[in-house]
Amino acid sequence: MFKMYKSIYPLLILIIVLSCDNNDDDIIPDGPPVANAGEDITIEERSEFVLDGSKSNDPNNDIVKYEWKVIDNKFEDNINIFPNNKNDSIKNLITIPDIGEYIFELNVTDSKGESSKDTVRIKAVSIPCGIEEDISLKLLSDNSFDKQDDWVFEVGERGNSSVSITDGKLIIDSGNKDEIVDASATLNLDNLNIATNSKLYFEIDIEKFKRPYLQVSDFDPNDYLYTNIDIVLFNTVLNFKANYIPSWGNDNVRPRIRYPYLDNKKVIILYDLGSNEYSVCIDNRDISYSLEVNPSSSPKNYVKIRTRPDEAYPVFFNNIIILKDLKIYTVE
Repeated sequence: MFKMYKSIYPLLILIIVLSCDNNDDDIIPDGPPVANAGEDITIEERSEFVLDGSKSNDPNNDIVKYEWKVIDNKFEDNINIFPNNKNDSIKNLITIPDIGEYIFELNVTDSKGESSKDTVRIKAVSIPCGIEEDISLKLLSDNSFDKQDDWVFEVGERGNSSVSITDGKLIIDSGNKDEIVDASATLNLDNLNIATNSKLYFEIDIEKFKRPYLQVSDFDPNDYLYTNIDIVLFNTVLNFKANYIPSWGNDNVRPRIRYPYLDNKKVIILYDLGSNEYSVCIDNRDISYSLEVNPSSSPKNYVKIRTRPDEAYPVFFNNIIILKDLKIYTVE
C-alpha cells in the first residue's frame, strides 16, 4: 500500500502545479496607466520638437486617450503651440517659439477611466548671433539725431501724432486717434552712393519701443504690426517688425520680438545686397526671423521708422518709438 501511495505522490504534485499555472494565466492585471512624457531636454528657440508619450504603459494595455497641455510658460494663455490645436496624439510635433523654460503635462487615460500624469521640461536657448565681431567696417552715415534737416517727418492729418528730434533723440508718437497714415521719419540714403553689390551694416540704438496698452482678446493679429523700421535699398525693402507677436488660432507659431526686450538695446543688421542674404542680432542673439525682405516699388534708397495707433475699436492707443542713434557702415 505504501508503495502505491509513493508512486501517486509525484502525479498529484504535477496536477497541483499545473492547476496553479492555469489559475495564474486567468488572472487579469489591474491598475491605472502610468504616464511617461519623456526626458527633459534643452534645444534652440524656434526649433521643432516631438512630445512623445509612447513610453507610457498600462497593465491591461488599453490606454485610450493621450492629452498634452502647457502648464508653465510665459506664453501659456496666448500662444498656440500645438498645430491645428491638436494635442491628443501619442506624439505631437510642436515649435518652441522663444527662449525660456516650458513644462508640458501628459495625461493618459485607460478604458476604465483611470488616468495618470507626467511632465517634461523643455529649455529653449537663444541662437547665437552669426555676425562676426571683428568685421572690418567703414562708416557711411552717423545720425546721432542732433539735427532735423536730414529727416523728413510725416504725421496724420486729423490725429494727434507727432515726430520730433529732441535732446539728440528721434521720438515718434503715433497718437491715439483713428488714423490710417503712419507717423514716420524718413532718412534719404541716395547721397551715400551705395553700390548694388555692397555689404551694409546697420547699427540702430533703441531707447524705447513703448506700448502703453496690450489687448489680449477679440482682435486681428495684423493690428499688432504697427511699429516697423523699413530699410529700402534699390528694389528691396527690409522690414524689421519690432513687435512681431504669436498668432492666435493659426496653424503655425509666429515669431516675435517683444517691446520690453528692445528697451536700451542695439539692433545690428548685416545685409548683403548682392546675394540678398541678411542677419539680425541683439545682445549676441540671432533674431533674423524679425526681418522680412520683400520687393520694393520705390526707386529711392532710404530708412523709414514708422508707427501707428493700436486699434481696440472703438478706442485707439498710442505707440511711441525713441531712437538714440543710427549708424550705417559698409563692410570692407
